[in-house]
Amino acid sequence: MDIQVNSKSQNYGRRIEHKLRNVFNWDRCDIGGIVNSDFIRTSPYASMIAILMFIYKEKNMENQKRIEEFIEKYHFYSSYKINDIIQQESEEEFEKMMKNFFELIK
Repeated sequence: MDIQVNSKSQNYGRRIEHKLRNVFNWDRCDIGGIVNSDFIRTSPYASMIAILMFIYKEKNMENQKRIEEFIEKYHFYSSYKINDIIQQESEEEFEKMMKNFFELIK
């Protein structure tokens, strides 16, 4: 495994963890540990979907539709680690996924 890819993967996991902790005022062990960067790094789609389902009912219909579109668009990555997405697709693809996720949790 490429050390640079592992480093990037861990950095992305931390960015997502910090964003979730700041937005929702959660600890990294809250919600069964899905806010933890280690879990996020190995299961980014699962952690994102769990959070989106947590907030789904609070959103208006337009944002619920956007959540549904996110789930459908990125379902392909449901079994991928961040490393896999970076190596098999591109770093830009993961950044786009992460940016879309951040927009949805505002």
